[in-house]
Amino acid sequence: LHCVLAQVNDDLVVRDLGSTNGVRVNGERVAEGTLVPGDELMIGNYRYQVCGDVIGRPAGRPKAE
Repeated sequence: LHCVLAQVNDDLVVRDLGSTNGVRVNGERVAEGTLVPGDELMIGNYRYQVCGDVIGRPAGRPKAE
């Protein structure tokens, strides 16, 4: 087991399950992270791009204030 993906309310969340090489979101290693459309998820040597949308929510990461 490497990680788990789950829908939590309106969010898609990835959680590392203690894997050796970890999980990366947009190149940054995370123990847990919320994914949005356009994010790159790397699990081991495999890369995935998050696609999809939620009605009423703009695509992409919210801008930092």
